[in-house]
Amino acid sequence: CVASRGLGDVYKRQGRDPEGGFTTALGAVGLPVTGFVDRSGALAHVHHGPIDPDDLEAAIAEHLS
Repeated sequence: CVASRGLGDVYKRQGRDPEGGFTTALGAVGLPVTGFVDRSGALAHVHHGPIDPDDLEAAIAEHLS
């Protein structure tokens, strides 16, 4: 699971986007949207819609490993 990767509570890492710049950069047309940012700070993947724990782990493995 995500916690076993040492990421802790990922919900505490949510940010605010009052001007909508990040949301626009993700191409989000609605919520929820999850952006995966790699170690270099580049946007590696965008997932639109809800994401369950198994799909979250798979996306982390695919796009951030």
